[in-house]
Amino acid sequence: FVGRRGSGKSTLLRRIQAEVCTDSELKEKFIVNNLSEEQAGIYKLYDLWDYVIRDLQAKNLSLPEINWQEYQDDLKEYTKVLYDTIHELLHKEDKRLILLVDNIDRIFKNIGKDANLLREQLMNFNDVRIIGGSTIMAENFWRYDMPFYQFFSVKRLEPLSMEEIKMLLEHWAEAKEKPEIAKFVEKHPGKIQAVRMLTDGTPRTMLLFIDML
Repeated sequence: FVGRRGSGKSTLLRRIQAEVCTDSELKEKFIVNNLSEEQAGIYKLYDLWDYVIRDLQAKNLSLPEINWQEYQDDLKEYTKVLYDTIHELLHKEDKRLILLVDNIDRIFKNIGKDANLLREQLMNFNDVRIIGGSTIMAENFWRYDMPFYQFFSVKRLEPLSMEEIKMLLEHWAEAKEKPEIAKFVEKHPGKIQAVRMLTDGTPRTMLLFIDML
């Protein structure tokens, strides 16, 4: 998902996580891991897989401990061992992993040349799926000489339309138990355009605007 700040990328990722974790059929097929917006500790691909392993362990899934010092002379091999560990667990559990990555462009920038190995791992195995959010269309996705050129399906989150804003305001009126919002929509349809212009059609800014009202 590519969109400006406040367009709903993080909310969409959390919504996907909530759906997988609460739907009985999806829970049988998938394990979901959500990397928060702050990924300060991920500089290499092995950092990413180590984070995933620790999250899986926190879900009470049994994975062997891997001593990175045994691979300090060959960190690429260490990266492969970490991924193989995840793959073996998923095969054992007969599930797939959905990896939700906010600010995914930052991850690609950090892992650098490891992107080639990541592409190789994702293509050779069918048990990890990545869904990400980004404020920009980073060169990793559009430059033909980059490993992930046309690899991801890109969905743009455009500003809300007039009809979408009306629907959203009516929903907030019900959810917040604020009927005056619904009355505003009904009695002042022309002012909705002003709201759209002031908020640039961004849900986060619009919510602040409504709270102010």
